[in-house]
Amino acid sequence: MKAIDSSTVAKFVNREANWEGAAEALRGGCVSVDLAIKETGNSLWKRVRRHELDEEQAKRFFSEFVASVPFQVVEQAELYPQAFEIAVGSSLPVYDALFVALAKARGLPLVTSDPSQAEAARKLGIEVELIA
Repeated sequence: MKAIDSSTVAKFVNREANWEGAAEALRGGCVSVDLAIKETGNSLWKRVRRHELDEEQAKRFFSEFVASVPFQVVEQAELYPQAFEIAVGSSLPVYDALFVALAKARGLPLVTSDPSQAEAARKLGIEVELIA
């Protein structure tokens, strides 16, 4: 089991460069917070706004994703204090620090596509799988 962040889930859903690595991580079993679902939806919305993706395709992609979220979703409220502490001690905003806090609290490796998150996690002794 691994903790997975929004950047990696969005990479998978949007079929961005190296999305296969994200797919492999998800197949191996992952856990994340509800925020990952929202941020993945936001990534599709941005693609529609930039005219990179048709609105109907984006709706279909998001509906399919939400219907079968490929990771276990855990409550994030319990992670807020630790996420805030991580954010203050690093260059991460609180919403990104939530994923680092999840990995730390559960003693799991973190799968991320965000180099800043990877660096902050490593400084805390968390094993990181960076899918760039």
